[in-house]
Amino acid sequence: MARPKKQGLDYFPIDVDIFEDLEVEYAKFGADGFTIYMYLLTRVYKRGYYLEVDEDFLLVMAARLRMSEQKVMQVLNYLLKRSLFDNTLFQSVKVLTSAGIQERFQLAVKTRALKNPIQVREDLWLLKKEETEPFIKVNPFLNKSKNNESFSENNFDNSEKNAIKESKVNKSKKNKMIGAELQSSPCPDTVYE
Repeated sequence: MARPKKQGLDYFPIDVDIFEDLEVEYAKFGADGFTIYMYLLTRVYKRGYYLEVDEDFLLVMAARLRMSEQKVMQVLNYLLKRSLFDNTLFQSVKVLTSAGIQERFQLAVKTRALKNPIQVREDLWLLKKEETEPFIKVNPFLNKSKNNESFSENNFDNSEKNAIKESKVNKSKKNKMIGAELQSSPCPDTVYE
């Protein structure tokens, strides 16, 4: 059985001068702001190059980070305002990504994508055609439905069950063949001279 295609990243690079970057100054939010930003980046890169955010996600995030929902929302709004995430895309479809995130994603997947190009959603891809690497295939028809994803998982489960059924059938056929051979062969107690 083929290995499932990897979607996201196991790690991502962070600039060593991240604390000197004026865009990332969190004087208003301190360590909490940085923690929220890093948490969001890890979720984005684990998924790939974007993250769908809903109210439940923000509640879980606040609970995991042991912060108030208000603080999480304040920092998120600040990050959107400072363009660390694309505000237009977030306001329209509640997705967190940015051109910088997508550029780093391209670099990170380059080796594996040379063999198998990475399909990305056209409606969420922010980079221009000339900025997009050739191994990234922007697909306007990429399935956006979560229902079909679970449907394919169900098919995977069924194929596993079918493989088990086939192996049971093969075993029973082998047992019948062995039984037939035993009946046609001489008794093992018989000694021939």
